[in-house]
Amino acid sequence: MVIQKNIYCALALALIFLFSSCRCTNSTTSSEETKEQVQQEIAKIVPLPAVNENVEKKEELRKAAQIFSGMATYYSDRFQKKHTASGEPYDRNKYTASIRVNAIPLPFGTMVEVFNVKKNKKVIVKVNDKMGNKASAVIDLSYKAAEEIGLIYDGRTQVTIRVVEDDKK
Repeated sequence: MVIQKNIYCALALALIFLFSSCRCTNSTTSSEETKEQVQQEIAKIVPLPAVNENVEKKEELRKAAQIFSGMATYYSDRFQKKHTASGEPYDRNKYTASIRVNAIPLPFGTMVEVFNVKKNKKVIVKVNDKMGNKASAVIDLSYKAAEEIGLIYDGRTQVTIRVVEDDKK
């Protein structure tokens, strides 16, 4: 592990030395653009260290952008016409969802985009219900929404959830 880290560091230093010693013939390229290119190339090769500070910063940025990820499932048909936590009856043919509030703290009426990572499909749903805090999934989609992103045959899948419209009044 330490040897691998040292190899990455040596590779990064070699790249920095290589790019810093090159003279650019294009007169429109500034030194700031060159630095940015070097940083991008290094970022592609050398993975970011798993330092708690970096993880915490990424988590803060993710929360600020209101992007969440986790497992998604879909409602059973036995809930058809039963009332959700918001008071609306569940309709399997509408684009709605239930969220695990301790994982995704959003109010009812919030519109979210659910992206199926595996199948590269997305759907926009309205949050109108909440799940128990011990649920294994972070979002439970209506049958129609689950069908739209190809979740029906899998039963559960990895998704990324992005807030599209927040219902703050």
